[in-house]
Amino acid sequence: NNYGPRQYPEKLIPKTIINALDGKKIPIYGNGKQIRDWLYVDDHADAVEKILFNKKSNGNKFNVSGDNQISNLKLVITICNYLNKKITNKPKQISKFEDLIMFVNDRPGHDKKYFLNSKKIRKKINWKPKFQINAGLKSTIDWYLINKNWWKKKNN
Repeated sequence: NNYGPRQYPEKLIPKTIINALDGKKIPIYGNGKQIRDWLYVDDHADAVEKILFNKKSNGNKFNVSGDNQISNLKLVITICNYLNKKITNKPKQISKFEDLIMFVNDRPGHDKKYFLNSKKIRKKINWKPKFQINAGLKSTIDWYLINKNWWKKKNN
């Protein structure tokens, strides 16, 4: 899963950030134990650029992944914890952002876990992600905090 600034508000990370900031419930499918591998948008762009301009990549196919596997629930809690430290004036009805987490019925056929093996791109053209999940999340959350006008327009 890709993530970062300007991601459409319906996706898990921006939806979590936006709902928390608006004091709305943060929906988690099922028990939230589904595991995803997260790739920060700048790392993805860097990988594509390396593939395009590296002679060793000619004719090859590569999996690009962040090697940042985390459950949806842990991801949402990580976002909430960061917001708890960042935001001093929380919506009145909550003491901490985790209070907004709400478990909802899981989607039919929802995958329990998915991720890619990106050993080939790492070995063949020496690419690896620069952003671990915590650094990428901080950058993403800070962007959403600064750019409320952008996501308010998209979210209406």
